[in-house]
Amino acid sequence: NSGKIFLLCSQTEGFPRTILQASSCGAFIISSAVGDIPQMIRHGENGNLVSPYNNIDRYCELITHAIENPGHRVSMAKQLQCEIHSSFSTQSGSRVWAEIFSKLNVKRLVG
Repeated sequence: NSGKIFLLCSQTEGFPRTILQASSCGAFIISSAVGDIPQMIRHGENGNLVSPYNNIDRYCELITHAIENPGHRVSMAKQLQCEIHSSFSTQSGSRVWAEIFSKLNVKRLVG
């Protein structure tokens, strides 16, 4: 909970929940741009992405920049935290399920 920067250097990923978890604690995300991660993280807006995944020099640059610019880091971390809360909260999940069930009921009545 007290971490300031979360680093994910995976070669492959799907949709890693670790990013959701770290962001919910307010951590700034620096991640490889693999799998579905670029759908969550927009480089320079709500976190940072590294491509290719094994560009160690780029990770070091981004970590250094994040440490030296705490205001910018915190601002981007809060942006992602708000987006994740909006998209993955219990309320947003309930809306998705309600829409799914609504469509299923309509199809049953028509079919």
